[in-house]
Amino acid sequence: MPQLHRKILKTSLKPGQPSFLQKVELVVSQIPAGKVMTYGQVAQCIGEGTARLVGMALSSLPTGSSIPWHRVVNAKGGISPRANPQSSLEQIQRLLGEGLQFNCNQELDLNSYRFKP
Repeated sequence: MPQLHRKILKTSLKPGQPSFLQKVELVVSQIPAGKVMTYGQVAQCIGEGTARLVGMALSSLPTGSSIPWHRVVNAKGGISPRANPQSSLEQIQRLLGEGLQFNCNQELDLNSYRFKP
């Protein structure tokens, strides 16, 4: 991710207010094991940004972050493609490890697994 994008995500528009990245981290950290949210759902909870911006924020997390980024999926319940396919495989493995099951289209049933804060 370009340095400028990281700077924007980490900068608050209002002094004393959390940055967009901090807001994403707060929402995503509340998703319990065995549940997921969509990128758009996270943006909606924050009240700003878009699904794409949430994805950019999550991709900027450092390796080994304690934020459960793997619990955020696309609007169909699938794993969004990434530049590094290893992270997609890691996401699938983590979700399977939490007991979630994918259908034949490699998507999760959002009616069963969606977290509604």
